[in-house]
Amino acid sequence: MALVTPNQLTNPTVERSLIGILLMDPDAYMRVSDRLRPEYFSTWQHTAIYNAIAATALARRVDIVSVADMLEAKGQLASVGGSAYLADTINAVADFTYLEQHADKVRNLYLRREMIGVASGIAQDAHDMGLDIIDVQANAQSALLDIASSTEHSKIVPAAQLADDLLTRVGAFMSGQAEWNTVPTGLVPLDVCFAGGLEPGVYIVAGRPAIGKSALLLQIAANIAMRGERVMIFSIEMSNREVGLRLASGLARVPLRTIKSGNTTAEQNAAVMGALGQISEWPLHLIDQSQLRASDVLLMAQRVALEYKDLAAIFVDGLWLMTPEQKFSNRVQEIGSISKGIKQAQRHLDVPIVITHQLSRNPEHRNDKRPLLSDLRESGDCEQDSDVVLMLYREGYYDMNADDVAELWIRKNRLGGESNERVKMLWVQNIGRFERLSYDEEPREE
Repeated sequence: MALVTPNQLTNPTVERSLIGILLMDPDAYMRVSDRLRPEYFSTWQHTAIYNAIAATALARRVDIVSVADMLEAKGQLASVGGSAYLADTINAVADFTYLEQHADKVRNLYLRREMIGVASGIAQDAHDMGLDIIDVQANAQSALLDIASSTEHSKIVPAAQLADDLLTRVGAFMSGQAEWNTVPTGLVPLDVCFAGGLEPGVYIVAGRPAIGKSALLLQIAANIAMRGERVMIFSIEMSNREVGLRLASGLARVPLRTIKSGNTTAEQNAAVMGALGQISEWPLHLIDQSQLRASDVLLMAQRVALEYKDLAAIFVDGLWLMTPEQKFSNRVQEIGSISKGIKQAQRHLDVPIVITHQLSRNPEHRNDKRPLLSDLRESGDCEQDSDVVLMLYREGYYDMNADDVAELWIRKNRLGGESNERVKMLWVQNIGRFERLSYDEEPREE
């Protein structure tokens, strides 16, 4: 194992050679700007010169004279060594073909320096007995996530390249040679609205307490897992055992209360045992964690994806119970921070993340209690960061004499399809499942 000191994790020679290429080739900056940031350089001198190059690149006039003028205007030319240093830097360039390699080297050395700093901070937190261990873990995860975010490459794709890629994909899809990148929910009317299933994105399932949000989330997760596609379920309120029992109850169609009472018939007992046997073979990962952060979701999902090389979807129950990465002065800011963290995690993982969230009491004060986007609890950022918002409504929730028909309203759909579509299903209360109605009704707008 070759260990180095932090001082050895810099290479001023490579940095200077990279800057020399940027000064000599007017197009070089545009080729590496997506992977190279000013803070990656190990000295203030090279950072200042790179900032001047970036500024002159906007005017399409990168050359030694323009960069020197920019530095002079900022009062930095003398500090970086003057025009003589810039000229010597150009003269030191040996080979223009090393532009990308030099940029990657500078970036990777920066990343190693940052990780050493994070490791030092983690060690310091771990030695501080005044810090709760949960906070130590959260600080560590947040710091690692910050590094990953700060070094993420921007992707600049020309329209011609994008169109060519889409033509290939759509052509293969239309000819039946490939399937669209969707994960069917197993709820046929919902899959029809989603043109096949869940695409990568953030899906919020919202509703009033005890209306069936968790049941819907678990049912979709189970439908995916039983097809052999890998799923993760993060539960904050329920233990893994409780989640497992709910899954078994729905699959066996035996009421949860009956299972817990132990008064099952021989037939029911066999059904439950069979359901648990099936669940044991699913590629399903359960995580119950009372203090769950968005960074926890990302890091644990990355671990599963790395180990098993596949991950179809992630389910989180529920958003309003999650812990923000840092403290805020009010709940709205906390929820906004969590929402943005979940969206960031989804972008890294590129899979669907389905998360439950509660509604405010606003529907209780209306004659028509069907929920609207504005009813999302601490809604601003949740509404903005989500790709799809599903809202659950049951007339029987408010009226004991009403039927058991559930309405799932698609109030927002950024991934395609119309907003305000409605899916109607039958709610089977005693086993906590949604079933297809015996009749079909076209979704309508309201």
